[in-house]
Amino acid sequence: MINRSRFAFAILIAAAVLGLLGDQLLRVGPWGLNASIWIAMLTIILARFFLAFDPDSPKRHFWIFGMVAGFGALLMWHDSTFLKLLDILAIGLSIALLPVVARRQPLQTLTLIRYIFELGAAGVSAVVGTPLLLFKDVQWRDFHTSERSTRVIGIIRGIAIAVPLLILFGGLFVAADATFEGIVKNIFDIDLVEIIGHLSLMVFWFWFAAGIIRRVFLDSEIRLESFALSGRPSIGAMETGLALGLLNLLFLSFVLVQLQYLFGGAALVNAARDLTLAQYARRGFFELVTVAALAVPLLLGAHWLLRKEKLSDERMFRWLAGSLMALLFVIMASAAQRLLLYAAQFGITEQRVYAFVFMAWLAVALIWFSLTVLRGRRDRFTFGALLTGLAAILILNVMDPEALIVRVNSGRAAEGNRFDAAYLTSLSLDAAPELIAALPSYSENDRSIIASRLLQQYQRRSGGDWRTWSLAKSSALRLISENQENLQRMVIKKPN
Repeated sequence: MINRSRFAFAILIAAAVLGLLGDQLLRVGPWGLNASIWIAMLTIILARFFLAFDPDSPKRHFWIFGMVAGFGALLMWHDSTFLKLLDILAIGLSIALLPVVARRQPLQTLTLIRYIFELGAAGVSAVVGTPLLLFKDVQWRDFHTSERSTRVIGIIRGIAIAVPLLILFGGLFVAADATFEGIVKNIFDIDLVEIIGHLSLMVFWFWFAAGIIRRVFLDSEIRLESFALSGRPSIGAMETGLALGLLNLLFLSFVLVQLQYLFGGAALVNAARDLTLAQYARRGFFELVTVAALAVPLLLGAHWLLRKEKLSDERMFRWLAGSLMALLFVIMASAAQRLLLYAAQFGITEQRVYAFVFMAWLAVALIWFSLTVLRGRRDRFTFGALLTGLAAILILNVMDPEALIVRVNSGRAAEGNRFDAAYLTSLSLDAAPELIAALPSYSENDRSIIASRLLQQYQRRSGGDWRTWSLAKSSALRLISENQENLQRMVIKKPN
């Protein structure tokens, strides 16, 4: 059995180390190597506390620490801000589940409500966990037992009392005598604003780390049982059947309209009155992705609320949910077709690539829904959906969306199609290698726009702080440097 007070004190020490590292590493951006180092240090500390908290814990649980460290390492791979945000989201999801693992509870059978609760509880603990550590968990009187600890505490208290007095009287002496002021300034040549900035960052990362680590091992206040309702809300089979039946009719009516476009292609869209291909593709894609995104939680919620008073109630839900899912797959196919039509005419963008991958994950989640919820194994759904979501983030990192965007749009340009050079210049350095490789295929004006932007990025980001290093940034800047003369020749000089 661990000593809670000493364990809490150890958390404070570890959080102080992470606070110092956070100030030194994370104060510059965009995050890259610095964030990977900090996440790696956090992972090591969490794993060390995990072993101290439960030495006999099965080692099979350690895969989740690999998730945290692995997605942390991905932060120094790409330069894309959106990819980094997805990696941070994956890290946050993994850390939020650590309290469940620390208490030897199975992740595979957690309910969706529990997953959502763990995420929220981690956020709350990051804010309020540190004061609880300082004033509740650590029993400071326990540290007075030895002569050495008493002496250390006495020194700390003495310094805490002396510092404000020294500042007060020292300030008065500095104001009173110019010579004394010069001596003090020579000794303490400091920038007060910079010091406050460092202290603020140290306190922020200390506060955050202490709260998160406490949540994993010591949090006994934030429990789902504390918020449990006396009775679970429910709805009857008739209400559920009516609602899902009407939704099926709505989805079916939309699908019947879409079938002609699915099989008719771009020619049929162009033949439609008052409907251009651009309007058809732009207007529909994101709305249909939203429909797909809302359908999964809707079906989960309906299944949870349904009062299964007899076997026919469950059977009714399966038929209605199954038919709705079949219609939803047709709607998702319509959305995919709109994206392909748009890409063929106008190229692809970051928004559409990420939305398409999200929709593909939703399709996998729907298949998993049919294999679990509709077969009476609801408790397996959320964990599988979470793992496939994390896999989707990993696939995006491997796929390198911005490089893909350049390849597709450059291929269209080579075929004489519409090309937006200005958009490609808004991408991160992930796109730079593909842009340089494709430059000869662009028109003179497009080459000038892209070459100018690449040179500007090189001037702005070369020689930056080592903490912001990433593999993509390093490779891109080296490539631009090697081609600098060619790029400069491509830039069209504007007449004065």
